[in-house]
Amino acid sequence: MHELQLVLQERFRAIVLLFVIGGFLTTAAELIFMGHVNGSQLVGVYAAIFGAFIATHGMVAAPKTRYYLAGIFLLLCFMGVVGVLEHFGVRKTKEAMMLVQQMRAAMTEGAAALGGPNNIGANLLGRITSPPVLAPLSLSGFSFLGMFTLFLPNKPNGS
Repeated sequence: MHELQLVLQERFRAIVLLFVIGGFLTTAAELIFMGHVNGSQLVGVYAAIFGAFIATHGMVAAPKTRYYLAGIFLLLCFMGVVGVLEHFGVRKTKEAMMLVQQMRAAMTEGAAALGGPNNIGANLLGRITSPPVLAPLSLSGFSFLGMFTLFLPNKPNGS
């Protein structure tokens, strides 16, 4: 058990950065599989791939270079915040579109055609889906974890 503890202490930065790389690549794969590949949606995919690249570089970088990489991770943290704002704007736009569709359906087809007046929103909700507002914060979380990991010393203190 003592040998395992020593190995984990000696390689802690590399182990955490491997998890960060895995998280970024999983996020990129999820975005691609979910069809998040049109126009400004590609920003999230590219940011996730770039984060994995920075974390990979951080595993072998010299100590001074790691500070620059930590700064890049800090900038990448803001990409998650920008994504939240973008998703929030898209959600509000889709909610407005849904309201317009509800009013149009009620005026043209009548409430009975949609399952009654209490069921209009439920029927239209399936047609328009909004992106999850907080999902882009995964980029921020992985970036913060990578940034703080890059500040770890090369060798454990021995305590």
